[in-house]
Amino acid sequence: MKRVAILTFILFLYFCGNIPLTESELRDNVITTAAKLLGSPYRTGGTKESGFDCSGFVRHVLSQNNIYISRSSITQVSDGVKVDLSEVKPGDILIFKGANRKARRPGHTGLVHHIDENGVIYFIHSASSKGITIDNLNMGYYKNRFITARDVISTSLKN
Repeated sequence: MKRVAILTFILFLYFCGNIPLTESELRDNVITTAAKLLGSPYRTGGTKESGFDCSGFVRHVLSQNNIYISRSSITQVSDGVKVDLSEVKPGDILIFKGANRKARRPGHTGLVHHIDENGVIYFIHSASSKGITIDNLNMGYYKNRFITARDVISTSLKN
């Protein structure tokens, strides 16, 4: 009985937010939150589960985990800290040029979902043609448009 009471108390503290998550746990929660939205439709300007644009999706997922970033891919390029592509972790933001790959400004964003055993980076994002989906960075369309990666998770734990 005493063990049950102690476990209940620990769970209470955990779910009330008094026991902080580790960075790894927070990254897992971000990806779990994102994955629950797979198949949700794309909607220009969308920020809700009824439909998301790319930056609205990224912002929504992170805010569900108490990480607050800016709204647009143009400004998300400055959120958190830059991280080399070789060092990205699940939950990091990937920023891409938009449909015009000759343009230099950001136009698309997504979250690192996982990195496979061959080092291929998979990301979850809201694609105008498919809604919330997972693609890989080796796909020519995204590889040619990649701009930068941003870590907003580790920086949020320092605040």
